[in-house]
Amino acid sequence: NDTDTATTSKPDMDHQHNDINDDNNKLETINDGCRLSNGAINEQDSAARVIDLQSTVEKQ
Repeated sequence: NDTDTATTSKPDMDHQHNDINDDNNKLETINDGCRLSNGAINEQDSAARVIDLQSTVEKQ
């Protein structure tokens, strides 16, 4: 009987692994989204720095 439970629980383990992989893929997607947001923020920061430099130059 012990072997029966071992074989029946294996598909459950596989299923859990698939769920974990799905979750990992979702996390990867979220990470990519965060990276894209960070890139956009960095571009905005750069643009703001350029404007700061321009206004500093104009004051002189």
